[in-house]
Amino acid sequence: MGAAIRKQFTERLMTSKRSTILETAHDLITQDREEIYGAPADNFGMIAKYWSTYLSKDITANDVCSLMELLKIARRKSNPNYADNYIDSAGYAALAFEVCEHD
Repeated sequence: MGAAIRKQFTERLMTSKRSTILETAHDLITQDREEIYGAPADNFGMIAKYWSTYLSKDITANDVCSLMELLKIARRKSNPNYADNYIDSAGYAALAFEVCEHD
């Protein structure tokens, strides 16, 4: 998480946890991540190709988002108080909705 977004996260957390999780996820998927990794459909499409080759099974960009959500859910089981897992899960859900039109 970028330093500026982490600072905003800490300030927001003082007001409303639900809003903080969603707003931070929004900031991450609409600012930092796209600048770093490119368009979500392109990035998750590339990951899907790698995973498809590795698994010898067709994986879509939407599958990648869903699998990443499941990873975050598994991590929440280990540490239910770590907000980053909830933020990332919300972000992957939003991105899945966006990339499903490209699958």
